[in-house]
Amino acid sequence: MSAGDRERQLAVRNESGNPVLRWPDPRPQPIRDMLLAYLATPRVVRDIARHIRRPVPTTTGHLAAMRRLGLVERFGFGVYGLPGYQGPIPAYTRPHATVPATVRSRVRAVMREPITFEEIVARTNERADLVRLAIHALWMSGMIAGDEKSGYRPTAGLRR
Repeated sequence: MSAGDRERQLAVRNESGNPVLRWPDPRPQPIRDMLLAYLATPRVVRDIARHIRRPVPTTTGHLAAMRRLGLVERFGFGVYGLPGYQGPIPAYTRPHATVPATVRSRVRAVMREPITFEEIVARTNERADLVRLAIHALWMSGMIAGDEKSGYRPTAGLRR
């Protein structure tokens, strides 16, 4: 504990003037706050991930931690909301493939080291819009990280 924290703790006194032990303010929780605000009604994890701009595996990790703390409840496979919700629950549906499997496999094949979007398009000989959709699917599944400006790099999930 730093000296500043100790001073802040001792600055709080009860009505008789004695110092009262007070813990410093907790660290900010921006992801948790965004999730709690967004989960006023139950949502599918894919939509939650899009809202907080994180891959689905990262989002489910946050939701699992919040579930252990009793802040959210799981209503079914891939569906989370606030505890005590009594309204209709959305059904989880698997996303349909918007990109042909051949395009996805070609993009995965060139994603063995950090690479830019233009290099992916050039190496795969695929249309840029299809490559962009394949990259989005890989990013949402947590297999790659990065963005179009800084380039993409494989994560442990892709290297398996």
